[in-house]
Amino acid sequence: MLGTLAAYRRGLVTDQVIRVVTLIGLSVPTFWLALVSFYVFFLELRIAPGSGRISPSITPPPRVTGLYTVDYLLNGDAVGFFDALAHLALPVMVLSLVTIGLLTRFIRTSVLEVLGSDYVRAARARGSLPCA
Repeated sequence: MLGTLAAYRRGLVTDQVIRVVTLIGLSVPTFWLALVSFYVFFLELRIAPGSGRISPSITPPPRVTGLYTVDYLLNGDAVGFFDALAHLALPVMVLSLVTIGLLTRFIRTSVLEVLGSDYVRAARARGSLPCA
């Protein structure tokens, strides 16, 4: 979605902001991004849980699969499930930023290539497509 938006608004502020964000996402090492996000979201803002798979006050579920989220669901423990899910949120966010940046750049390039093709220019000339 971001890649399509950036390609459709080529050269505008939206495109520039998306390109800078994806460049930062691809350039910053993952371990450094993890440390900074841990500092910001856990230590400063206090909106993300700390390290570990669950909070110390919660007892681990009986081992069925070894995945705490699945084991809590199988045992019907909603509190444990949401606690384990909260502990997964920050690592998932950090690890997915690199992939999101890479895919956004690929999609932007592909959409720009398609928008510049002959049949799209012919459709615009005919009035079938809005001008970008």
